[in-house]
Amino acid sequence: MKVDFKVAVTALILFFSSMVLFSEEPAIDPQRFKTSPFSNDYLTVYSGSGLDSANWGLGFFFNYQPDPISLFDSEGNKAKTVIGDQFTVDISGFYSPLKWLDIGLVIPVVAYQDGAGWGNDKTPPSAGIGDMRLIPRFQLYNFSDGLFAVSLITEVMAPTGRQIHKAMGKANFSFRPALALSSDSQFFAAAVNFFYHLQEKQMFRETPFDDEFGVKVALAGKFIPGWLDVVGEFSAVTSIDKPFDNSAVDHIEAGGAFRIGTPVGMDITAGASAGIGSALASPKYRVFLGISYSGRHGVKKVQTEEVDEREEVEEAEEEIDIEEVEEIEAEIKDAIADEIEAEIEAEMKAEMEDEEEDEIEEPAPEVKPEPVQKPAPRPAPKKAEKTGQRLQEVVYFFENSARLVNQIEVEKVAMILTRNYTLRVRIEAHTDMSEPARLARARGQAVEDILVRNGVDQKRITLVTFGSTEPVSTGDTEPDKRRNRRVEFFIVTD
Repeated sequence: MKVDFKVAVTALILFFSSMVLFSEEPAIDPQRFKTSPFSNDYLTVYSGSGLDSANWGLGFFFNYQPDPISLFDSEGNKAKTVIGDQFTVDISGFYSPLKWLDIGLVIPVVAYQDGAGWGNDKTPPSAGIGDMRLIPRFQLYNFSDGLFAVSLITEVMAPTGRQIHKAMGKANFSFRPALALSSDSQFFAAAVNFFYHLQEKQMFRETPFDDEFGVKVALAGKFIPGWLDVVGEFSAVTSIDKPFDNSAVDHIEAGGAFRIGTPVGMDITAGASAGIGSALASPKYRVFLGISYSGRHGVKKVQTEEVDEREEVEEAEEEIDIEEVEEIEAEIKDAIADEIEAEIEAEMKAEMEDEEEDEIEEPAPEVKPEPVQKPAPRPAPKKAEKTGQRLQEVVYFFENSARLVNQIEVEKVAMILTRNYTLRVRIEAHTDMSEPARLARARGQAVEDILVRNGVDQKRITLVTFGSTEPVSTGDTEPDKRRNRRVEFFIVTD
């Protein structure tokens, strides 16, 4: 059954908007620092680029902040500390059932806090659960694999913290739709969020609280792509009652972080931010440390006989078969010998034809015809990039990644080259139709690095990238795409 996207989004907005309730205290979130549950985002700013289907991830973010909620008098002096020192752990996860839909969930766990609470009620507990967040993201537009992307975020916060204590969370369901714009390239990324926070208008200590709107901006520099990112973030939130003219409500914060990637899909993030001004929920500063993992549910390796054999070799951790390598070497030598013999025969035939033409005596005609220059016949030219003997070894890669499915085939090629110093290899790297062409070079470089680590001189290696221009499967199914995410090898002697 086909679902109308616009109707579904409108229904969600109306449903969650109807869940807004009244509260005795201002609907202030005691955990303003909220990590994004999406692996390709920037701390609390969402990317406009959605995830591929069947993608998932988990994250744990540890956050410390002093005085996240304090009350101030008209002169700006602190009157009361609602929440004092606070240490939280955000447990987040996400899953993408469809390519245009991602669903994230964040559970903030309060590991420790102190403070006096809002009013005459008892002081807040030292530990508990804060307001849980459900975050669906609908991707509306994606150009050139995230170079420019737009998504609609329909974030919903449930009052789970209030079930423990008034100071642990909001008194009502809260709905915050956001429009996320982003641009992501090989060395730089940026994202902008415009959001509107629905909540009941109310007065507290002569301060009006109403719906909020705000903007968040994040910039990320990929100093070592895939290994080290430096992220900067700025957010500004104000009330529609007096936009940026209510110092008790306006929340402005800036911060930054370092993000370190690992080959196993795990990221480590560390950073800090500081509140600007003395708003009700602007902490002096925060420090945070995060560990996140992203994987792909149900990823299968290429379903070919070659890949099945490589999987069996990897699981059994067997050594490379020397006899197999020697058979491949013999085939390469025979192929090279046949190629050389064919070239010699072609050259000899061309020379004999030239000599026969020279031996023909031309009669002395009265009228000299214009000389006709006949080119000497030569063998049919070959494409330079396809010269040499193609090896049967093929390396396959995970989707949108330069990570090899199995590197045993590369090690076989390395052994052939280290045993035959006159041979050189040409690496041809490819992508599927849905991947950026620049990814082919990263894949070829990954294979080249393995060859060099196994003793092959880099001068004997040539890297050529084709992107998705030479597919081995023209279909658009996942098995076809898996076959196209590959690197091939050609042995050359010239």
